[in-house]
Amino acid sequence: MKKKILLACNMPEEAYAKYKDEFDITVPEEWLSYDEIYDVIDQYEGYFTLSERPVDKKLLDKAVKLEVVGNLGVGTNHIDSDYAAEKGVAVCNSPLSVSDGTAEHIAIMIFDILRGITRQDRWVRNGKWFAPQFPTHNMAVNGATLGIFGFGRIGRMVAKKCQGLGMKVVYNNRTRLSEELEKELDVTYMTKEELLKNADVISLNMPLTADSEHFIDMDALKLMKPTACLVNGARGACVDEKALYEALKNGIIRGAACDVFENEPHPYEKLFELDNLIMTPHCASGTLATRLAMVQESMDGMVAVLRGEPLPVNCINKKLLENK
Repeated sequence: MKKKILLACNMPEEAYAKYKDEFDITVPEEWLSYDEIYDVIDQYEGYFTLSERPVDKKLLDKAVKLEVVGNLGVGTNHIDSDYAAEKGVAVCNSPLSVSDGTAEHIAIMIFDILRGITRQDRWVRNGKWFAPQFPTHNMAVNGATLGIFGFGRIGRMVAKKCQGLGMKVVYNNRTRLSEELEKELDVTYMTKEELLKNADVISLNMPLTADSEHFIDMDALKLMKPTACLVNGARGACVDEKALYEALKNGIIRGAACDVFENEPHPYEKLFELDNLIMTPHCASGTLATRLAMVQESMDGMVAVLRGEPLPVNCINKKLLENK
């Protein structure tokens, strides 16, 4: 009898086609609600979810047959992976295929906020033709200093893309790179305070942890240059949105761009008042090619678990499961 996999939402058939013959895959016509998932989860060995659909203790307790949860994307804050391991359930994500598309989106936001493309588009559409001969409201990308917090796979890709347009890169990471690698990547390490004070634009690319929650608060914003910009492509809770609003409104920093927010899909309402803020709907990896690759990477991990093969490298609770 085929093992059953439940998808939390509809997706193009090409995303899961290579698994159809081996597994019984339920593909809903529309997004399933948490309650709809809860009602049927006890019938499935595999469950593929997204950040909008939590996998909590209640769901895991109901999922008596469940062997593996697959996730679209790297971040799994919505999945109780420790409790899943207690229940013998593996959790797989898609850390590799997401990286380049996400880094591309972040780099574009960096270029946009420095040059003011979106802001000036709004002005022209609203009848404001503001194009001074010697503008002070924008900054050249070439020669600007990019500060990156979180220098993992995505952070390094952002650096490379921005270096291509002439940006200097400084970084801060939980673990500093070797001198040889810093030289190879042409980057300079700085402390948090040094980076905040020196960067013309700051990109957040770290995971959300207890240490990174509200990593950028009013104290951090006040350390930044008044001409500097902030870009958040990490997790919404890494930034105190109320503090960001005050900083943008009162000229503490020049501008910001956010792809993620604390309470998605409902950003802090006052942010909508700001002209010097770019907002996108948590879509940094949002190209068809990237999303299809993400599904397949995560599902490849799921399938390995369902076949009884060794736990795959993208199983995020692998150590806990192996130590059970």
